[in-house]
Amino acid sequence: AEDFAGFPAGNIALIQRGTCPFGQKVLNAQAAGASGVVLFNQGNTADRMDLFVGTLSEGTQNKIPAFAVSYPFAEALLKEEGVTLTLDADTRV
Repeated sequence: AEDFAGFPAGNIALIQRGTCPFGQKVLNAQAAGASGVVLFNQGNTADRMDLFVGTLSEGTQNKIPAFAVSYPFAEALLKEEGVTLTLDADTRV
């Protein structure tokens, strides 16, 4: 949760995969006022570069859209200046 200190409410959070469960990452972003989350793979080993499938856990209290992307996609996104990202999701919980 402390990673979101000063997070601009309404923005989309770009979060790297790591030790914290996906659902907790999204809940932390949601509590900070994020309008959505893009989770990207860790990129620290060959098997953590590609697109991945993650779950937010049964009974989740997540209310914002969350998408998973590959490490190279996030790297390219971070290199761009002035990026506007829009998330469009049709989901069921």
